[in-house]
Amino acid sequence: LDPREQDFLLLVARYAGQALERLRLLEAERALRAQSEAGAARLALLSRASSAFAIASPHLDALFGALAEQVTGSFADGCCIVVRTGPARQRLELAAVSHRDQQAEESYRQTLATQPFELGRGLLGRVAETGEPLLLSEVDQAMVARAASASTVRWLERHPPAHVVRGGGDGLV
Repeated sequence: LDPREQDFLLLVARYAGQALERLRLLEAERALRAQSEAGAARLALLSRASSAFAIASPHLDALFGALAEQVTGSFADGCCIVVRTGPARQRLELAAVSHRDQQAEESYRQTLATQPFELGRGLLGRVAETGEPLLLSEVDQAMVARAASASTVRWLERHPPAHVVRGGGDGLV
């Protein structure tokens, strides 16, 4: 190659290198922007939740209600909180229910009020008994129907879950 061709090819190589570097920087900027927006969204969520919890904190039932509403408002279609009570913590009691659809929430509340929870029975009872959390990212409707009570199955037919997350731990389900 003559010197002019060499100079031209070096110039093209420099411009190509600069373009690639600019593209890399643009992708890095977009990734950082996405992280900061996600962080801001988490902070906003935590702010709303902590405000709701602070208002409800003097009353445990209001606190459970606020917790269920925050979960429903931010993460899920519905949320149910059950607490282990009684002698040897063998009884399960409904602490709070929340659902994005008011009709579904009322139906769920009525079903849960008329159907006593039993430790070890159904998905909720099993989580309460073992204390182990449960995550079903895809719900097998037949499996849920086998694990649930008859009235719960009727409710689930009207409001089928796509995912199920059950917490575990000391006393709360």
